[in-house]
Amino acid sequence: MFESRGETIADAVDTELAAVARLEVEPAETPLRAVAQIARAAGGLDPAGGDVLRARRHRAALRQVAAAAARAAAAAHGPFGVLAEAGARARDRGRAPGVMRALGAVASAALALPPIPEDGNADWQLGAIAFVDEPPLRALYAAYVELVAAALAELSGAG
Repeated sequence: MFESRGETIADAVDTELAAVARLEVEPAETPLRAVAQIARAAGGLDPAGGDVLRARRHRAALRQVAAAAARAAAAAHGPFGVLAEAGARARDRGRAPGVMRALGAVASAALALPPIPEDGNADWQLGAIAFVDEPPLRALYAAYVELVAAALAELSGAG
């Protein structure tokens, strides 16, 4: 798709990474709220609108999904390397699960964590670490990164 204009998939991923990094996204207090926030952004992926702006809205929704997932990944496991790792996965992607399937994996990983108080002031990571091993948190992080990569791949034409 992009190669016909002289831009490779890798270039397109880098362009989309820059666009996603510029987006400001509200932080979610807990993983389940992050899933709800990402799902709300994914609502714009609906292909039902047949007007000329549908493609533009779809791309904007993909960027919002990627930005919200990257923010949530950083909250779950630290901010370093989230976009770089997602970009590398998007560049190396063949036919992989799409955005909605990746969102389902994020929801599943979030639901695997122990219950988190809804008071908004609790440090959910400490509570999760206290009651479970770190692997569920790593699985949540990996699912977030995969979701970012799926959105980037679709945006860049690699998916």
